Amino acid sequence: MKAPIGKVYYIAGLCLITLLIIGGVVAVARRQRRPLPPVISKVKQLEVASVIVEGADEETAVAVIEIRNTSDKAVIAVAVEVGDGKDASGTNLNGIREGDLPPLVVIEPYGSTKVRFSLSNLKFYKPGTPIKIGGAMFADGDEEGDEDTLGTMRRQKEHQKAKKQKKEGATSQQ
Repeated sequence: MKAPIGKVYYIAGLCLITLLIIGGVVAVARRQRRPLPPVISKVKQLEVASVIVEGADEETAVAVIEIRNTSDKAVIAVAVEVGDGKDASGTNLNGIREGDLPPLVVIEPYGSTKVRFSLSNLKFYKPGTPIKIGGAMFADGDEEGDEDTLGTMRRQKEHQKAKKQKKEGATSQQ
C-alpha cells in the first residue's frame, strides 16, 4: 500500500526541522565559554575584590576584575595574565611614560581599579589555569610579584624610556 504523498512531505519536514534544531543547539554549545578559572594575586598588597564576566562566548567575553590596593603606596603599573614564565598572555595597566616624565598612578593607595581581561586568552592554556595579578610596580620603586612577570614589566619600562631618547636623537640630528 502506498503512503499518501502529503504524509511523506510532512514526516520529511519534521525530520528537517528536528535536524536544524539539533544543529543550532550544538552550534550554541560550541560557542559557550568554559568555566572561569580562579583569579588570584601574586602581589601581597593587591587583592582581587570582585570578578564579573561580561559577554556570552569565549571569543568576546571579558572578565572585569576589580583590583584593590591594600597598601599606602601608589601603584604605577600592574600586570594581569594567564600562563607561566615560559608563555603568558594578558593585559596591563601602565602609568610609566616616555623618558624622564614621572609615572602616572594607576591605583591610588587603598584605592581600586577595574581591568578588562579578554577570556579569549584562556583558549591557549589548560582548563583551570588561573588568571593572576602577576606583578606590580609601586611609585616608591618597590616591585612585587612573579619574577618572570616583573622582568617583562621592567623591559617594558626600559622600552618606554628608550622611546624618548630615540626621538630626541632623531630631533638633534636634523
